[in-house]
Amino acid sequence: MDIAAGVGGTVWIGTLYSGLVHYTPGDGGNWFQYTKEQMGLDSGSIISVECQQDKIWFVTGYEPSVPGNGTGVHRMTLAPDKTPSVTSYTHMGSSTTLTTNRFNSITADKSGNIWFPAYNDASIARLKPDGTWQQFRSSAGGQNFDAFNGVYTATDSANIVYFAPLRQQPFAFDADTETWIDLPDMPVSDRYYYGIYVDQNDGKWFYGAFGAYFLNADNTSWTLYSGTEMPAFADEYVEHLIVDTAGNVWFSTRYGLTLQKLSGDR
Repeated sequence: MDIAAGVGGTVWIGTLYSGLVHYTPGDGGNWFQYTKEQMGLDSGSIISVECQQDKIWFVTGYEPSVPGNGTGVHRMTLAPDKTPSVTSYTHMGSSTTLTTNRFNSITADKSGNIWFPAYNDASIARLKPDGTWQQFRSSAGGQNFDAFNGVYTATDSANIVYFAPLRQQPFAFDADTETWIDLPDMPVSDRYYYGIYVDQNDGKWFYGAFGAYFLNADNTSWTLYSGTEMPAFADEYVEHLIVDTAGNVWFSTRYGLTLQKLSGDR
């Protein structure tokens, strides 16, 4: 469901129903699994993972068969013997500053804040490094966003946090200056996102059901990648993408794989 790079070359993988999987390099590599029972959780569906130094933040997804549906956000640390210690933050439970238990995506910025854009409530919660919470409700930077909008989020190297609510214009927050910033209007009328990917050059890729929308590093222009612009495009439904070290873009679509090789300006 999600994958995140940890410290020292480690990798964390969120799975569907099977908890967290942790890879550590050395001695040919080692794998560890942390099930919902080991973590003391009701749900083993991990839909979003974020690493922050020695802390692993993750979101448990909606499971209809689980009492209370098992949704929430959690922070895990590991003892030297790899024993997990998990703290859960749930609406009206251990945290009254979360407006919901349902999230599709979380991100950590360079200032140590963790951002929680809600799925089924028009709100964004931020947990600050000092342990205090802040909420942004109903409007972000002057732009309204609605409940049940599946907000996705990511952070670039300039410490700007991006949010993509379904069918709406993305917006962004500069965590250094503590201000909302304007993004150029996306040149399409309908937007349906599956996620955001920030490449090594700070290009932002908003991908989803209509291809991928690329926002350049200085946030001044958009480029659309879809079957209209690229006749060889395998499928409009872009589930994931990645830019490799040579600058080529790999689009993993629902019904095929597309590779766009870098040639000149993108």
